[in-house]
Amino acid sequence: MCMKSRKKEVVKVSRGAKFDNLNYLQNLNQSGFCVPRVWGVDLLSAETEEVVQELDVQLQAIIQEASAKRFAVRSSSALEDSDKASFAGQFESILNVEASVEALREAIDQVYRQYQSASVQNYLTELGLNSSDYGFHIFVQEMVSEVEYGGVAFSTSLDRINGNYLSVNFDVGSTDSVTSGLACGRHLMVFKHVELDEDRSVGFTFLEDLRQMMLYLENHFGAAIDVEFCVKDSALCLLQVRPLVLNEEQLLIYNSGFEVADSLSVSLQTISIQAAKHPVLGDMIDINPRELVGENPSVFTADLYGYMFVDSVVADARRQLGYQHVSEPLAIKVANKPYVSLQRSGLSLLPDGLSDYRVESISDSYRAQLLEDLSLQSSVEFDVYQVSAQQAEKSDIEFFDVLEQGLQSQDLHQELMQEVRDLEDFISEIKSVSRIEFLLEKLQLATNLFTKVARLAFYFRHLNSLEYGESVLNQKLSQVVTVSSQFVNDQKTLSHAELLQKYGHLRPSQFDIFVPNYAATPDMLKPIQGLFDQEDLQPSNEVAFDQDPLIVFSQAREQVKFLFTHIIDRIAAVLMREVSQMNLEFELLKYLKISEVLDLLSGNLSDLGSLLEDRAQEHLLQTNIVYPEVVLDGNMFVFEKIMAHGTFVGSKVVEAPVVCLSREMVDVDLDGKIVLLEAADPGFDFIFASDIKGFVTKVGGPNSHMAIRAHELGLTACIGNTAQFDTLVLSTSIKIDPINNSIDHD
Repeated sequence: MCMKSRKKEVVKVSRGAKFDNLNYLQNLNQSGFCVPRVWGVDLLSAETEEVVQELDVQLQAIIQEASAKRFAVRSSSALEDSDKASFAGQFESILNVEASVEALREAIDQVYRQYQSASVQNYLTELGLNSSDYGFHIFVQEMVSEVEYGGVAFSTSLDRINGNYLSVNFDVGSTDSVTSGLACGRHLMVFKHVELDEDRSVGFTFLEDLRQMMLYLENHFGAAIDVEFCVKDSALCLLQVRPLVLNEEQLLIYNSGFEVADSLSVSLQTISIQAAKHPVLGDMIDINPRELVGENPSVFTADLYGYMFVDSVVADARRQLGYQHVSEPLAIKVANKPYVSLQRSGLSLLPDGLSDYRVESISDSYRAQLLEDLSLQSSVEFDVYQVSAQQAEKSDIEFFDVLEQGLQSQDLHQELMQEVRDLEDFISEIKSVSRIEFLLEKLQLATNLFTKVARLAFYFRHLNSLEYGESVLNQKLSQVVTVSSQFVNDQKTLSHAELLQKYGHLRPSQFDIFVPNYAATPDMLKPIQGLFDQEDLQPSNEVAFDQDPLIVFSQAREQVKFLFTHIIDRIAAVLMREVSQMNLEFELLKYLKISEVLDLLSGNLSDLGSLLEDRAQEHLLQTNIVYPEVVLDGNMFVFEKIMAHGTFVGSKVVEAPVVCLSREMVDVDLDGKIVLLEAADPGFDFIFASDIKGFVTKVGGPNSHMAIRAHELGLTACIGNTAQFDTLVLSTSIKIDPINNSIDHD
């Protein structure tokens, strides 16, 4: 059921002081979580013998009252953890301090010296704050040791503000590895408004207590919050709590989410039941729906993706090549976002003739491999699926052999290349075609052809890798001339008008016909000025029959993809003209399925206004859903964020030279650079004193100090990019695109 925040009335206290918050909460005896005991320290610096004696008396009293044998010493102030500044990472908490007066006094001195540091003073200056108003204090907290889990929870993720989800980042056996940036840990998204039973908690039973605690604290503070927590003996402990600093626009988005909380809760429960029919769904499995149509596509765009690929075309094309017959769509829409079924996709790439028992056994092994590492969803064909007889079990080899004989057939190769030429002939005359139904039929034929040549390109790549190794394979692939490389050549040699003639049909999002093409936005497509040597240019993309089939089909794949984009653009142009003649806005079609658009054009779609209104409301509600990258057993309420490629922060695309920084390299000029860091370590905070363009860390989670600082300063960053970091270190320039969650390098 939908769970709102607790109703108990509380007297709100100043949010400015970390100590005040914890001291108040520990005295509430609130069920569901505990707060380790805290003591404020009145005297900060032991400058005289009298001060030392008075401080020692306080510390001795704390030791006698405490039940713990270890302590944490933390900072607190009127400005720290306020709605203006988090001061995240500015002060290191001293942990595991032994229960002695001398040890506590030394830890207090360490924290106090940080307040006087240049880093803190620069931070105050950055935010326009007055140090005289800081009101610095220190407190001592009972240390929770031998924890099961420790981490940080936010009321919203920083990469996408949404008040209906918690962002929970935690590690095993440590209270500070996540906040210090020393570990990526686990990163879960948790829907706030549904009670988490055993199935929904994905094995972490503390999540329900955490969910209720976060709702309670949000209600108490009247704000988005950031908490540090740990779990000991299955009990949830609150270590720190502070308001999460959001700007006005983010705060508006955050609060607006609560307006649809009830509707969203009902919708997600319905969606979850439907998705549960498919054990594993991925948004980058096989046909890569997230890459092709994005996170939250329009009704028309999602339907076009299904029509072109996953409703039947891809499965039929593979069956025609000798693979298993799959009668059901490879993709399932969750709300309006397409996901590919691991089971159906894997089945469509197994040779025909295998027994049901072997198919089920292989499918189970695919699921087990993906569950071990969810990031493999974007490379299942390489890292999960069986491709050839060399990988097959003895009982399956004969079926793989039959399949491979067919894939290597010269008759098949010549037939497919003739289809490529036929498609080229059709495209040359496409502007004379105006019947939508015919264009849609041709589009399916083109994507059927694309599926076949793409499959052969992949198959021959796999064979070359097995026979020659990756080095020789890469040498061969370097001979492949893609449309992208040809486009770069043409930018150097063609005029603006010639470029638009050849490439004007392309658009930034090829499957979203509501995004203008380059012909409509000519300033986006310009030639590169300057002189170039002839050897800088790639040869033209012409397919030769006597070449290696790896080269033939790799180039054919790129060519067919380029050709079917002509059909998509022509469909857009015809639809734009048709709806204009009906005095309708072209944008309205984004809320309709393809069949409904055809009915509209033929005059058979009734009550258009009501349908559009309902779809617009559905789409608005669905924009509040945070979609899992992989849906396991239909669980839309708690799911893992795949962190191999990091957590992106910011909204600006930046491109700049890179500097890989170690702690000793403090004199390097960082202005105008993108900084690479091994860890999301607060020790690198000095980089923010320079005019950096952004930064990337190899290790670190979405709730680490550096993520908070990037968010607070409006910097573009990627935290915890283990997949690319070692390659980025070798680059001279990179581009970080937080909108599309990607990093490109030279």
